[in-house]
Amino acid sequence: MGKIGPVLNLPIDRLSASSGIVLINAHKKPPHLGLFSNGKYYSLTANEVQNGLAIDVMLQLIHRKKIPSIFVFFKDDLSNDLIEKIFGSYSNLNDGITCIAPIKKVISAKIDNV
Repeated sequence: MGKIGPVLNLPIDRLSASSGIVLINAHKKPPHLGLFSNGKYYSLTANEVQNGLAIDVMLQLIHRKKIPSIFVFFKDDLSNDLIEKIFGSYSNLNDGITCIAPIKKVISAKIDNV
């Protein structure tokens, strides 16, 4: 397996004013997917729904633990209200639901409203 790196410091102000997807543990198969939007982080895990956490907390964790992660920025911002509504409809990963399920719903809703 090839090496992913180097770890770069991503400015928090860039994450506070944009939206996108973050691949966490990018070196694993499959990686974990989360969504970030305007300073907030959203994720569906086996244990919980992370709905609107401060992105700087997640970024500190990524840097402290040196977790290989890839941030993909969207051209347009997403509505945090829409994201919180969709992620709030989940409880955790169960019945074949994966971390990408709420992300797909958010992106589909954004496309439908364009």
